[in-house]
Amino acid sequence: MSESLKHEILLTLSFFEPMTLEKIFLEIDRDYVIANPELKTEDLIKTLKKLERSKKVKKIMKNQEHTWTKNYPKRPWWKNFRFKF
Repeated sequence: MSESLKHEILLTLSFFEPMTLEKIFLEIDRDYVIANPELKTEDLIKTLKKLERSKKVKKIMKNQEHTWTKNYPKRPWWKNFRFKF
């Protein structure tokens, strides 16, 4: 369930709008929630922490609440180097 939950969270999160834990939970695909009735907020928090460590998600403090946004994928150094010459 962990990999599929990571995938669902990454699909749910936005690059631009920070989302609270409740909003993420509400925005997850309905079919996924029905297929995984044992899904809990603790699972969601653990998966978000793993995604933070892998730098795919950024945690932001907004109005005394934790919010998360998706990070832009970084370009490899050689692509930047190619455009300079």
